[in-house]
Order: sequence, then C-alpha cells, then structure tokens
Amino acid sequence: FMHLGPAYALAESGNLEAAATLYSRPGPPQSWTIPPFFRVPALHCAASIAIRIGRADDVAFLGEQLEHHRGGHIVGGGGVASYHGPAELVLGRCAAALGDLQAAERDLRSALQVATDKGLPSFDVETSCELADVLIARRRRSEALSMLHSVAPVAERLGMTPWVDRIKDAIGATEDPLTARERDVARPGAAGLSNREIATGLVVSARTAGQHVPTCPSNPALVRAAAHGRR
Repeated sequence: FMHLGPAYALAESGNLEAAATLYSRPGPPQSWTIPPFFRVPALHCAASIAIRIGRADDVAFLGEQLEHHRGGHIVGGGGVASYHGPAELVLGRCAAALGDLQAAERDLRSALQVATDKGLPSFDVETSCELADVLIARRRRSEALSMLHSVAPVAERLGMTPWVDRIKDAIGATEDPLTARERDVARPGAAGLSNREIATGLVVSARTAGQHVPTCPSNPALVRAAAHGRR
C-alpha cells in the first residue's frame, strides 16, 4: 500500500514516470503477497497503474486475478472506506488495454448496467467514457458520440472536471472528420485558393497539397470544419 497508493494517485494525475518508479519498487505483481483484506483493492489499484504506464504483461496477469471477482465490486476497508465500482469496469479496461475490444465492450456494458441499476452516476460517467473509447476503436463513432453527449451534463453537474475535459476532447476528436494536415490544406481551399497557392503557403509541393485535400469536399460539414478549424 505504501507504494501502490501514491503510485495510483500519480498515475491518475498524469505523472506516469513517478508512478512507474513507485509501482516497480515492490517487484513484479506475480511475486506480491497481498493480505486478504487488501487483495481486491490492491489488484484494482495495480491494474489501473499498469494500464496507464503500459505494462501489458502485468495488465494480463492482474486481469486474470480480478476475473475471480467478476460480478462483485471493488471495495476497501471494513466499513467500505473506498469504492471503485463494479469489477467489470476494471476488467473492461484491462481487456481494452490488451486490444481485446470485444471483451472490453462486453465487460464495460455490464459495468454500465450495474452503475445504472445501483444509482452510481459518477461510475455511469466513467464507464461511458471508457466504453466510448472502445466503440470509437471499433469504428462506431455515432454510438460513441451519443453516449458521450448523454453523460456530459451528468459530469458537469457532479463537478467531475477531469472527466468533463475528457468528454469534450473525445467529442471534438470524434466529430472532426479531418486529419490535422487535411485541415491545414482545407482551410485555404475553402477560401478558394488553388492547390499551387496552398502549397506556397504551406511550403509543400502542389501535388502534396492535392493529396491532402479532403476526400469529400462537396460535404458542407467538411467545408465548415475546415474553414473554422474545428478541433
């Protein structure tokens, strides 16, 4: 706990290098002897850190250990001093980190159902964000956007600032149909410049500029996105 507790907080705040240093000090998770009363929260904590710092082997091992707690909840303390949601939430995150998107979607949908049934709005937000990432990876953008838009007001109301920011970033990235280079070319293109004129401004060849013209220039949404530099 002396190492995992601070490492978890550091990982959640984005300080991954310091988190990785603390996480590594007790040795590999396979060698840990975890007291029974702390086992489930420790596995959850370690899995969350391992996902963020990119330790795939540890994610796989910790996910296997957490499988035994499927259908339960991640709680710590005799009086429930901490609660980290249904086990399927962390199992879904482990599966997503390992690239098993089908299993990730299955587990995250199960976690979302639990959060809804049990009246856990903050975990509804968290699980929806994780599930939206999986849906985007599975090329189901409209479904992901609908989910993100539905939980955005809840995150705002609960003061979940990091999740509000994550939702806004995800919506912006998902709604934008252009790559960064296509936007560079499309903005002046929308203003009526030729490929040669665009190339001069971007210091590239006219042929390169032509290759980055959006594939559907007749689509008004694409033109508006390009002209206004939507992110």
